[in-house]
Amino acid sequence: MKLTKITLALAGILGVAVVGGSWYTGLQAEQHYQQLVQQGNQSLKSLKIYGIDAEIKDVKFERHFFSSDVKYILEVGTVDERYQLQGNDKLFHGPLPLNRLSQVNLMPAMMSVESKLHLPEKFNLQTPFTEGQTDISYAGNLSGEFSLNPFKGETWELAKTQIEFEYNPAQKSGKFSSQIPSYQYQDQANTRIEIQDTLYKADFTSNEKYPELSLGNYEFISKMVRYSFDGKAPFAFTNLSSQGKNTLEKDRWTSTGSLTGELIAQNKLNLGKLNIDSSMELDAESANELMHYASSLEKLESAEAGDVVLSAFTKSPKLQIKELSLENEKGKNSLSLNLNLDKFDPSQFKGMEDVLKIFKASVLETQFKLPSLEVLVTQLNQQEGLPKEEAEQKAKQTISEFAYQAQASSLATSDKDSLKMKLSIDQGKVNLNGRDVPEAAVQGALFMIMLGLNH
Repeated sequence: MKLTKITLALAGILGVAVVGGSWYTGLQAEQHYQQLVQQGNQSLKSLKIYGIDAEIKDVKFERHFFSSDVKYILEVGTVDERYQLQGNDKLFHGPLPLNRLSQVNLMPAMMSVESKLHLPEKFNLQTPFTEGQTDISYAGNLSGEFSLNPFKGETWELAKTQIEFEYNPAQKSGKFSSQIPSYQYQDQANTRIEIQDTLYKADFTSNEKYPELSLGNYEFISKMVRYSFDGKAPFAFTNLSSQGKNTLEKDRWTSTGSLTGELIAQNKLNLGKLNIDSSMELDAESANELMHYASSLEKLESAEAGDVVLSAFTKSPKLQIKELSLENEKGKNSLSLNLNLDKFDPSQFKGMEDVLKIFKASVLETQFKLPSLEVLVTQLNQQEGLPKEEAEQKAKQTISEFAYQAQASSLATSDKDSLKMKLSIDQGKVNLNGRDVPEAAVQGALFMIMLGLNH
Protein backbone atom coordinates (compact mmCIF):
# COMPACT_ATOMS: atom_id res chain seq x y z
CA MET A 1 0.00 0.00 0.00
CA LYS A 2 1.34 3.38 -0.95
CA LEU A 3 2.15 5.95 1.70
CA THR A 4 -0.53 8.32 0.39
CA LYS A 5 -3.21 5.64 0.77
CA ILE A 6 -2.05 4.93 4.33
CA THR A 7 -2.19 8.63 5.10
CA LEU A 8 -5.68 8.99 3.63
CA ALA A 9 -6.87 5.94 5.55
CA LEU A 10 -5.52 7.29 8.81
CA ALA A 11 -7.07 10.69 8.09
CA GLY A 12 -10.40 8.99 7.41
CA ILE A 13 -10.22 7.03 10.64
CA LEU A 14 -9.30 10.20 12.51
CA GLY A 15 -12.16 12.06 10.84
CA VAL A 16 -14.68 9.39 11.84
CA ALA A 17 -13.29 9.44 15.40
CA VAL A 18 -13.59 13.22 15.61
CA VAL A 19 -17.15 13.21 14.23
CA GLY A 20 -18.19 10.38 16.53
CA GLY A 21 -16.40 11.98 19.44
CA SER A 22 -18.08 15.29 18.71
CA TRP A 23 -21.54 13.71 18.73
CA TYR A 24 -20.83 11.81 21.97
CA THR A 25 -19.28 14.92 23.51
CA GLY A 26 -22.38 16.84 22.49
CA LEU A 27 -24.38 14.57 24.77
CA GLN A 28 -21.88 15.18 27.57
CA ALA A 29 -21.89 18.91 26.86
CA GLU A 30 -25.65 19.18 27.32
CA GLN A 31 -25.50 17.37 30.67
CA HIS A 32 -22.50 19.38 31.83
CA TYR A 33 -24.03 22.66 30.70
CA GLN A 34 -27.11 22.01 32.84
CA GLN A 35 -24.80 21.43 35.82
CA LEU A 36 -23.05 24.73 35.09
CA VAL A 37 -26.42 26.51 35.07
CA GLN A 38 -27.23 25.05 38.49
CA GLN A 39 -23.82 26.08 39.84
CA GLY A 40 -24.23 29.52 38.31
CA ASN A 41 -27.60 30.07 39.96
CA GLN A 42 -26.14 28.98 43.28
CA SER A 43 -23.35 31.57 42.90
CA LEU A 44 -25.82 34.29 41.89
CA LYS A 45 -27.57 33.91 45.26
CA SER A 46 -24.57 35.62 46.89
CA LEU A 47 -25.64 38.88 45.20
CA LYS A 48 -28.66 39.10 47.49
CA ILE A 49 -26.55 40.86 50.14
CA TYR A 50 -26.28 43.76 47.67
CA GLY A 51 -30.03 43.82 47.06
CA ILE A 52 -29.72 42.01 43.70
CA ASP A 53 -31.82 38.97 42.83
CA ALA A 54 -30.49 37.11 39.76
CA GLU A 55 -31.32 33.77 38.11
CA ILE A 56 -30.58 31.91 34.86
CA LYS A 57 -33.83 30.47 33.50
CA ASP A 58 -35.66 29.21 30.37
CA VAL A 59 -32.60 27.33 29.05
CA LYS A 60 -33.18 25.94 25.53
CA PHE A 61 -30.61 23.50 24.11
CA GLU A 62 -30.35 22.57 20.40
CA ARG A 63 -27.66 19.95 19.69
CA HIS A 64 -25.89 19.45 16.32
CA PHE A 65 -22.95 17.28 15.25
CA PHE A 66 -20.07 19.64 15.87
CA SER A 67 -21.78 22.30 17.95
CA SER A 68 -24.90 23.16 19.92
CA ASP A 69 -26.87 26.36 20.35
CA VAL A 70 -28.13 27.46 23.75
CA LYS A 71 -30.52 30.29 24.52
CA TYR A 72 -31.44 31.40 28.03
CA ILE A 73 -32.68 34.33 30.08
CA LEU A 74 -30.66 35.97 32.83
CA GLU A 75 -33.23 37.71 35.02
CA VAL A 76 -31.83 40.43 37.27
CA GLY A 77 -33.94 42.30 39.79
CA THR A 78 -33.52 45.03 42.37
CA VAL A 79 -36.00 46.62 44.77
CA ASP A 80 -37.12 49.02 42.03
CA GLU A 81 -36.73 47.19 38.71
CA ARG A 82 -36.34 43.84 36.98
CA TYR A 83 -34.51 43.16 33.72
CA GLN A 84 -34.30 40.17 31.40
CA LEU A 85 -31.01 39.74 29.55
CA GLN A 86 -30.95 37.42 26.53
CA GLY A 87 -28.12 34.89 26.55
CA ASN A 88 -26.87 33.18 23.38
CA ASP A 89 -24.16 30.53 23.70
CA LYS A 90 -22.49 28.51 20.97
CA LEU A 91 -21.06 25.22 22.29
CA PHE A 92 -18.35 23.69 20.10
CA HIS A 93 -18.03 19.97 20.90
CA GLY A 94 -14.76 18.21 21.60
CA PRO A 95 -12.46 16.48 21.33
CA LEU A 96 -11.27 19.18 18.92
CA PRO A 97 -13.70 22.15 19.13
CA LEU A 98 -13.86 23.91 15.77
CA ASN A 99 -13.42 27.40 17.20
CA ARG A 100 -10.18 26.31 18.88
CA LEU A 101 -8.96 24.70 15.65
CA SER A 102 -9.43 28.04 13.89
CA GLN A 103 -7.14 29.50 16.57
CA VAL A 104 -4.60 26.70 15.87
CA ASN A 105 -5.24 25.25 19.33
CA LEU A 106 -5.02 21.45 19.03
CA MET A 107 -5.36 20.61 22.73
CA PRO A 108 -8.39 18.33 23.27
CA ALA A 109 -11.33 19.71 25.26
CA MET A 110 -14.86 18.53 26.07
CA MET A 111 -16.28 21.77 24.73
CA SER A 112 -15.56 25.42 24.08
CA VAL A 113 -18.34 27.94 24.66
CA GLU A 114 -18.65 31.29 22.90
CA SER A 115 -21.09 33.44 24.86
CA LYS A 116 -22.99 36.64 24.18
CA LEU A 117 -25.33 38.40 26.57
CA HIS A 118 -27.65 41.13 25.30
CA LEU A 119 -29.31 43.86 27.36
CA PRO A 120 -33.04 44.60 26.84
CA GLU A 121 -33.89 46.77 23.81
CA LYS A 122 -34.73 49.77 26.02
CA PHE A 123 -30.99 50.26 26.63
CA ASN A 124 -30.39 50.71 22.89
CA LEU A 125 -27.03 48.90 22.99
CA GLN A 126 -26.14 47.73 19.49
CA THR A 127 -23.46 45.26 20.60
CA PRO A 128 -23.70 42.43 23.17
CA PHE A 129 -23.18 43.60 26.74
CA THR A 130 -20.76 40.71 27.33
CA GLU A 131 -18.78 38.53 24.94
CA GLY A 132 -16.42 35.72 25.85
CA GLN A 133 -15.07 32.24 25.44
CA THR A 134 -14.90 29.45 28.02
CA ASP A 135 -13.00 26.20 27.48
CA ILE A 136 -14.03 23.12 29.47
CA SER A 137 -11.75 20.10 29.72
CA TYR A 138 -12.88 16.49 30.06
CA ALA A 139 -11.92 16.73 33.73
CA GLY A 140 -14.39 19.61 34.06
CA ASN A 141 -11.81 22.38 34.46
CA LEU A 142 -12.87 25.80 33.16
CA SER A 143 -10.78 28.63 31.74
CA GLY A 144 -11.83 31.64 29.78
CA GLU A 145 -11.97 35.34 29.19
CA PHE A 146 -14.79 37.84 28.84
CA SER A 147 -15.17 41.46 27.88
CA LEU A 148 -17.90 43.80 29.07
CA ASN A 149 -18.56 46.30 26.30
CA PRO A 150 -18.90 50.04 27.02
CA PHE A 151 -22.28 50.93 28.47
CA LYS A 152 -24.03 54.05 29.75
CA GLY A 153 -27.33 53.77 31.61
CA GLU A 154 -29.46 55.98 33.82
CA THR A 155 -27.54 55.20 37.01
CA TRP A 156 -24.20 53.75 35.93
CA GLU A 157 -21.57 53.89 33.23
CA LEU A 158 -18.86 51.35 32.40
CA ALA A 159 -15.88 51.44 30.05
CA LYS A 160 -14.81 48.25 28.24
CA THR A 161 -13.72 45.79 30.90
CA GLN A 162 -11.64 42.61 30.56
CA ILE A 163 -12.11 39.52 32.75
CA GLU A 164 -10.07 36.30 32.85
CA PHE A 165 -10.72 33.24 34.99
CA GLU A 166 -9.81 29.62 35.73
CA TYR A 167 -11.70 27.11 37.87
CA ASN A 168 -10.98 23.53 38.96
CA PRO A 169 -14.22 22.03 40.34
CA ALA A 170 -12.49 18.93 41.72
CA GLN A 171 -10.23 21.07 43.90
CA LYS A 172 -12.80 23.87 44.18
CA SER A 173 -10.07 26.37 43.39
CA GLY A 174 -9.50 28.98 40.75
CA LYS A 175 -8.16 32.35 39.64
CA PHE A 176 -9.88 35.57 38.63
CA SER A 177 -8.67 38.90 37.29
CA SER A 178 -10.39 42.00 35.92
CA GLN A 179 -9.24 45.31 34.47
CA ILE A 180 -11.72 48.19 34.75
CA PRO A 181 -10.64 51.43 33.03
CA SER A 182 -13.61 53.41 34.35
CA TYR A 183 -16.85 52.85 36.28
CA GLN A 184 -19.38 55.39 37.61
CA TYR A 185 -22.55 54.90 39.63
CA GLN A 186 -25.12 57.41 40.88
CA ASP A 187 -28.50 56.61 42.43
CA GLN A 188 -31.62 58.66 43.13
CA ALA A 189 -30.37 59.50 46.63
CA ASN A 190 -27.41 61.24 44.96
CA THR A 191 -24.87 58.69 46.15
CA ARG A 192 -22.02 58.64 43.66
CA ILE A 193 -19.16 56.15 43.28
CA GLU A 194 -16.41 56.37 40.68
CA ILE A 195 -13.33 54.22 40.04
CA GLN A 196 -10.56 54.64 37.47
CA ASP A 197 -7.82 52.36 36.12
CA THR A 198 -8.53 49.48 38.45
CA LEU A 199 -6.99 46.00 38.54
CA TYR A 200 -8.36 43.19 40.71
CA LYS A 201 -6.76 39.75 40.99
CA ALA A 202 -7.62 36.80 43.21
CA ASP A 203 -6.88 33.13 43.58
CA PHE A 204 -9.33 31.21 45.67
CA THR A 205 -10.26 27.82 47.06
CA SER A 206 -12.84 26.40 49.44
CA ASN A 207 -13.08 23.83 52.22
CA GLU A 208 -15.83 21.17 52.39
CA LYS A 209 -16.15 21.49 56.17
CA TYR A 210 -16.39 25.29 56.01
CA PRO A 211 -17.86 26.02 52.55
CA GLU A 212 -18.81 29.63 53.35
CA LEU A 213 -15.25 30.74 54.14
CA SER A 214 -13.26 32.51 51.44
CA LEU A 215 -9.69 31.21 51.19
CA GLY A 216 -6.86 32.51 49.02
CA ASN A 217 -5.15 35.75 48.03
CA TYR A 218 -6.31 38.99 46.47
CA GLU A 219 -4.78 42.18 45.08
CA PHE A 220 -6.60 45.45 44.33
CA ILE A 221 -4.91 48.42 42.64
CA SER A 222 -6.72 51.58 41.57
CA LYS A 223 -5.68 55.00 40.36
CA MET A 224 -8.73 56.50 42.05
CA VAL A 225 -11.80 55.50 44.07
CA ARG A 226 -14.12 58.45 44.76
CA TYR A 227 -17.27 58.62 46.92
CA SER A 228 -19.89 61.27 47.61
CA PHE A 229 -23.15 61.01 49.57
CA ASP A 230 -26.28 63.19 49.56
CA GLY A 231 -24.64 65.59 47.13
CA LYS A 232 -21.93 66.53 49.64
CA ALA A 233 -18.32 67.22 48.70
CA PRO A 234 -16.61 63.98 47.62
CA PHE A 235 -13.70 62.25 49.24
CA ALA A 236 -11.39 59.91 47.40
CA PHE A 237 -8.49 57.50 47.59
CA THR A 238 -5.82 57.90 44.93
CA ASN A 239 -2.99 55.48 44.09
CA LEU A 240 -4.85 52.90 46.15
CA SER A 241 -3.24 49.51 46.70
CA SER A 242 -4.56 46.64 48.79
CA GLN A 243 -3.44 43.03 49.30
CA GLY A 244 -4.89 40.28 51.45
CA LYS A 245 -4.81 36.59 52.28
CA ASN A 246 -7.31 34.22 53.94
CA THR A 247 -6.08 30.90 55.32
CA LEU A 248 -7.41 27.95 57.32
CA GLU A 249 -5.23 26.11 59.83
CA LYS A 250 -6.92 23.31 61.76
CA ASP A 251 -10.09 24.98 63.06
CA ARG A 252 -8.92 28.61 62.93
CA TRP A 253 -9.62 31.04 60.06
CA THR A 254 -7.14 33.89 59.58
CA SER A 255 -7.59 36.94 57.39
CA THR A 256 -4.74 39.40 56.79
CA GLY A 257 -4.78 42.56 54.71
CA SER A 258 -3.05 45.83 53.98
CA LEU A 259 -4.06 49.07 52.26
CA THR A 260 -2.22 52.23 51.25
CA GLY A 261 -3.39 55.32 49.41
CA GLU A 262 -3.64 59.10 49.39
CA LEU A 263 -6.77 60.47 51.07
CA ILE A 264 -8.28 63.40 49.13
CA ALA A 265 -11.16 65.67 50.20
CA GLN A 266 -13.12 68.07 47.97
CA ASN A 267 -11.15 66.87 44.92
CA LYS A 268 -8.15 68.95 46.00
CA LEU A 269 -7.30 68.70 49.71
CA ASN A 270 -4.64 66.02 50.21
CA LEU A 271 -5.20 64.91 53.80
CA GLY A 272 -2.22 62.57 53.73
CA LYS A 273 -1.18 58.99 53.12
CA LEU A 274 -3.41 56.36 54.70
CA ASN A 275 -1.84 53.05 55.72
CA ILE A 276 -3.63 50.03 57.20
CA ASP A 277 -2.00 46.70 58.09
CA SER A 278 -4.18 44.26 60.02
CA SER A 279 -5.04 40.62 60.69
CA MET A 280 -7.89 38.73 62.33
CA GLU A 281 -8.18 35.17 63.62
CA LEU A 282 -11.54 33.52 64.37
CA ASP A 283 -12.91 30.11 65.22
CA ALA A 284 -13.57 28.61 61.77
CA GLU A 285 -17.01 27.21 62.61
CA SER A 286 -18.22 30.56 63.95
CA ALA A 287 -16.70 32.42 60.99
CA ASN A 288 -18.41 30.00 58.58
CA GLU A 289 -21.77 30.63 60.26
CA LEU A 290 -21.20 34.37 60.19
CA MET A 291 -20.46 34.31 56.44
CA HIS A 292 -23.70 32.40 55.92
CA TYR A 293 -25.67 35.18 57.61
CA ALA A 294 -23.74 37.77 55.62
CA SER A 295 -25.20 36.30 52.41
CA SER A 296 -28.20 38.63 52.72
CA LEU A 297 -29.02 41.86 54.55
CA GLU A 298 -32.16 40.28 55.99
CA LYS A 299 -30.15 37.46 57.56
CA LEU A 300 -27.43 39.83 58.75
CA GLU A 301 -29.95 41.96 60.64
CA SER A 302 -31.55 38.98 62.37
CA ALA A 303 -31.26 38.13 66.07
CA GLU A 304 -29.66 34.82 65.08
CA ALA A 305 -26.78 36.69 63.40
CA GLY A 306 -26.20 38.59 66.65
CA ASP A 307 -25.97 35.28 68.50
CA VAL A 308 -23.38 34.04 65.98
CA VAL A 309 -21.27 37.18 66.47
CA LEU A 310 -21.39 36.72 70.25
CA SER A 311 -20.46 33.06 69.84
CA ALA A 312 -17.41 34.04 67.75
CA PHE A 313 -16.28 36.43 70.51
CA THR A 314 -16.45 33.67 73.13
CA LYS A 315 -14.02 31.42 71.20
CA SER A 316 -10.68 33.22 71.59
CA PRO A 317 -10.72 35.70 68.69
CA LYS A 318 -7.62 37.72 67.88
CA LEU A 319 -7.44 41.11 66.19
CA GLN A 320 -4.16 42.79 65.33
CA ILE A 321 -3.86 46.22 63.78
CA LYS A 322 -0.15 46.54 63.19
CA GLU A 323 -0.66 50.05 61.87
CA LEU A 324 -3.53 52.41 61.17
CA SER A 325 -1.97 55.73 60.25
CA LEU A 326 -2.44 58.98 58.38
CA GLU A 327 0.77 60.79 57.44
CA ASN A 328 1.28 64.29 55.99
CA GLU A 329 4.27 66.60 55.58
CA LYS A 330 4.32 67.36 59.33
CA GLY A 331 4.37 63.77 60.58
CA LYS A 332 2.43 60.56 61.15
CA ASN A 333 -0.56 59.94 63.43
CA SER A 334 -0.93 56.26 64.19
CA LEU A 335 -2.80 53.61 66.13
CA SER A 336 -1.91 49.97 66.80
CA LEU A 337 -3.91 47.28 68.54
CA ASN A 338 -3.19 43.73 69.67
CA LEU A 339 -6.42 42.22 71.00
CA ASN A 340 -6.44 38.66 72.36
CA LEU A 341 -9.50 37.25 74.12
CA ASP A 342 -9.68 34.08 76.19
CA LYS A 343 -12.64 31.71 75.96
CA PHE A 344 -15.51 32.90 78.14
CA ASP A 345 -19.16 32.42 79.05
CA PRO A 346 -20.96 35.80 79.15
CA SER A 347 -23.66 34.38 81.43
CA GLN A 348 -21.02 34.04 84.16
CA PHE A 349 -20.08 37.75 84.16
CA LYS A 350 -20.78 39.41 87.50
CA GLY A 351 -18.82 42.63 87.10
CA MET A 352 -15.98 44.52 85.42
CA GLU A 353 -13.40 42.20 86.96
CA ASP A 354 -14.82 39.21 85.06
CA VAL A 355 -14.83 41.18 81.80
CA LEU A 356 -11.18 42.23 82.18
CA LYS A 357 -10.04 38.67 82.85
CA ILE A 358 -10.89 37.57 79.31
CA PHE A 359 -8.19 39.92 77.89
CA LYS A 360 -4.80 38.24 77.38
CA ALA A 361 -1.77 40.46 76.72
CA SER A 362 -3.89 43.00 74.83
CA VAL A 363 -2.35 46.38 73.99
CA LEU A 364 -3.66 49.60 72.43
CA GLU A 365 -1.13 52.29 71.46
CA THR A 366 -1.64 55.68 69.82
CA GLN A 367 0.73 58.44 68.81
CA PHE A 368 -0.33 61.88 67.60
CA LYS A 369 2.05 64.40 66.05
CA LEU A 370 0.62 67.77 67.06
CA PRO A 371 1.96 69.74 64.02
CA SER A 372 0.50 67.06 61.76
CA LEU A 373 -2.86 67.27 63.53
CA GLU A 374 -2.86 71.06 63.12
CA VAL A 375 -2.43 70.70 59.36
CA LEU A 376 -5.20 68.10 59.20
CA VAL A 377 -7.68 70.11 61.30
CA THR A 378 -6.85 73.25 59.28
CA GLN A 379 -7.77 71.39 56.09
CA LEU A 380 -11.02 70.16 57.62
CA ASN A 381 -11.85 73.70 58.75
CA GLN A 382 -11.24 74.95 55.22
CA GLN A 383 -13.52 72.21 53.94
CA GLU A 384 -16.24 73.69 56.17
CA GLY A 385 -15.77 77.03 54.39
CA LEU A 386 -13.44 78.94 56.75
CA PRO A 387 -10.78 81.23 55.23
CA LYS A 388 -7.23 79.83 55.49
CA GLU A 389 -6.02 82.20 58.23
CA GLU A 390 -9.09 81.63 60.39
CA ALA A 391 -8.92 77.88 59.75
CA GLU A 392 -5.29 77.78 60.94
CA GLN A 393 -6.03 79.82 64.07
CA LYS A 394 -9.00 77.65 65.01
CA ALA A 395 -6.93 74.49 64.40
CA LYS A 396 -4.18 75.70 66.77
CA GLN A 397 -6.75 76.34 69.49
CA THR A 398 -8.40 72.95 68.96
CA ILE A 399 -5.15 70.96 69.08
CA SER A 400 -3.81 72.96 72.03
CA GLU A 401 -6.98 72.21 74.02
CA PHE A 402 -6.85 68.54 72.97
CA ALA A 403 -3.22 68.20 74.13
CA TYR A 404 -3.93 69.95 77.44
CA GLN A 405 -6.96 67.79 78.25
CA ALA A 406 -5.14 64.56 77.33
CA GLN A 407 -2.18 65.34 79.60
CA ALA A 408 -4.30 66.74 82.45
CA SER A 409 -6.40 63.57 82.55
CA SER A 410 -3.26 61.38 82.38
CA LEU A 411 -4.65 59.69 79.29
CA ALA A 412 -1.51 60.55 77.34
CA THR A 413 2.11 61.48 77.86
CA SER A 414 3.89 64.30 76.07
CA ASP A 415 7.14 63.83 74.15
CA LYS A 416 8.25 67.07 72.48
CA ASP A 417 5.58 67.63 69.81
CA SER A 418 3.88 64.24 70.28
CA LEU A 419 1.15 62.77 72.44
CA LYS A 420 1.42 59.07 73.23
CA MET A 421 -0.93 56.65 74.93
CA LYS A 422 -0.39 52.98 75.79
CA LEU A 423 -3.09 50.85 77.39
CA SER A 424 -2.44 47.20 78.24
CA ILE A 425 -4.82 44.64 79.75
CA ASP A 426 -3.67 41.19 80.82
CA GLN A 427 -5.63 38.73 82.96
CA GLY A 428 -7.55 41.46 84.75
CA LYS A 429 -4.63 43.86 85.26
CA VAL A 430 -4.87 47.26 83.54
CA ASN A 431 -1.87 49.49 82.89
CA LEU A 432 -2.10 52.98 81.37
CA ASN A 433 1.11 54.71 80.28
CA GLY A 434 3.24 52.67 82.68
CA ARG A 435 0.92 53.05 85.69
CA ASP A 436 -1.33 50.35 87.10
CA VAL A 437 -4.96 51.44 87.14
CA PRO A 438 -6.92 50.56 90.33
CA GLU A 439 -9.96 48.38 89.75
CA ALA A 440 -12.31 51.14 90.93
CA ALA A 441 -10.95 53.53 88.28
CA VAL A 442 -10.84 51.11 85.35
CA GLN A 443 -14.33 51.75 83.97
CA GLY A 444 -13.86 55.51 84.03
CA ALA A 445 -10.43 55.26 82.39
CA LEU A 446 -11.74 53.06 79.57
CA PHE A 447 -14.64 55.45 78.99
CA MET A 448 -12.29 58.45 78.79
CA ILE A 449 -10.02 56.61 76.34
CA MET A 450 -12.92 55.78 74.01
CA LEU A 451 -14.18 59.36 74.30
CA GLY A 452 -10.73 60.69 73.43
CA LEU A 453 -10.35 58.39 70.41
CA ASN A 454 -13.78 59.41 69.11
CA HIS A 455 -12.82 63.04 69.53
